[in-house]
Amino acid sequence: MGQSYAFPQLEDFPGDFVDGLKRFARGDYDGALRYFRTAVAIAPEQDLRRDLYLSYQGVAMVYVGDWKGVELCRRAATEECLEGDVFYNLALAELRTSGRSAAIAALEIGLEVAPRHEKLRRLDQKLGRRRRAVFPFLRRDHFMNRCVGRLLYRRAAAFSR
Repeated sequence: MGQSYAFPQLEDFPGDFVDGLKRFARGDYDGALRYFRTAVAIAPEQDLRRDLYLSYQGVAMVYVGDWKGVELCRRAATEECLEGDVFYNLALAELRTSGRSAAIAALEIGLEVAPRHEKLRRLDQKLGRRRRAVFPFLRRDHFMNRCVGRLLYRRAAAFSR
């Protein structure tokens, strides 16, 4: 079996980061950004959660209108290997700055890294990603793509129950 990842509890994080999370959840992005910047500044370079703090700083920057925040999220995502929140934050930042396709790309990577991450799964569902066309050399609305695609989808749904 593969390794399991234990999600840390809020009390495992520094107070500045937790305060930033609370403000972010309330929609106080300016206040959250101050706390996230502090969390990044005081975290040692070798701190395994530093990329998580950096991703929250980046998404908060995007939410206050500073598009440079998406670069922080991208940097955090290139360094991160386990934390789904980093990719969730990248997807949110990409959605606000670059658009839907960049957000979906971040979600795809995040779901590979953390397939059970609830926020990633909800955002993926909300964006309503299309499945690939069965026959990519035909138009999406071609009769064969529509019919065979429906059959495959119904069959997969029946097996997942």
